[in-house]
Amino acid sequence: MEQTSETAASGTGAAAGAAPAAAAPDSGNQNYITRDMVKNAVSSLKLQNRKPTIAEIRKVLGNKGSYSTISKWLNELRKEAEPSADPEKSEAAVILAESASRTVQDLWELARGEMKKVYEKKIRDLNAEIAILNENRDELCKEIDALREQSRLDGELIKKNNLQLGEARGTADSVRRTNEQIMEMVKSILNLNQRNVTAGFADALRDSDTPNSGLPETGHS
Repeated sequence: MEQTSETAASGTGAAAGAAPAAAAPDSGNQNYITRDMVKNAVSSLKLQNRKPTIAEIRKVLGNKGSYSTISKWLNELRKEAEPSADPEKSEAAVILAESASRTVQDLWELARGEMKKVYEKKIRDLNAEIAILNENRDELCKEIDALREQSRLDGELIKKNNLQLGEARGTADSVRRTNEQIMEMVKSILNLNQRNVTAGFADALRDSDTPNSGLPETGHS
């Protein structure tokens, strides 16, 4: 009976000396993370020469876990790594690191948003320039078509003029030959007239040199 009491007392003392068991986390929750998961994420970041901030740890964990849970496990790991460190300073460092990480992330999001606006404006400007170029291209195509049509009409006109010029040259040659024939005829007529005039004049001279044999002779008294 006394042994049972001592055993009970001993068990009660052991239970009193032990830390109360923590409630088991819900492992079925998709956002559930453990201390070992955070520790492995920190080790992975250190191997990559990356600073183990809360935001980076959460990225490694596939965006699982809340910031408060990750901060809790990270504080514990840092306390274990630096047992002599001042808890208040460690907590302040964690808070500062978390604040800096969030600030950097906010700045990055802001910069990305501004860059997106800049690129969107550039795209709009380029689209406007492309629209203007397309309009100018249509106008140029119309002008080119008009020039081609005018060139075709000019070609036809030149061809027609060449035909007319050829006909005019043929007519001029015909007129020239006709004029030459007329000149030859005029020369022939002139020569003939000249011979006739010369012959008549010679006859007249002969007649003037011959005595008037046909005239009646007058008697001398």
